[in-house]
Amino acid sequence: MINKIRDIIARAQGVKDHLESEKERLSLDIENIKNELLEVDKAQAFIQKVASDTQSKLKFHIEDIVNLALDSVFPNEYEFKVDFVPMRGKTEAHIVFTDKRSGREIDPMISNGGGAVDLACFALRLACHTLERDKDDIIILDEPFKFLSKD
Repeated sequence: MINKIRDIIARAQGVKDHLESEKERLSLDIENIKNELLEVDKAQAFIQKVASDTQSKLKFHIEDIVNLALDSVFPNEYEFKVDFVPMRGKTEAHIVFTDKRSGREIDPMISNGGGAVDLACFALRLACHTLERDKDDIIILDEPFKFLSKD
């Protein structure tokens, strides 16, 4: 009878030792996963910073070219802005085109065109083209401003 109890105690001790060993291994795994998560968080923060900086530079580049074109033809009448907005898990560009005289915002995506919007769209295409690496292209324009004005 005492031998049976000793066997039960020995088996229980073996199970306990195995469970403690498994607990220690799992604790190390949890610690490693926590460290990996910290590294992933750091990488994600770095990527977000780079994306934000890139968007700021892109915003300045595009707005500068489009507003320069608008001011050349329509001095101090229109303003063009690009805002990068997170939507549906992605970042989208929101274009704001403002008539400075009335303060009215014009959406060039749904506008039926006309002078300033056509010029802004042209300048936006040109600004996007200047972002390409291969700038040895030739641009051929066939009456790009025919509806802008008599001048």
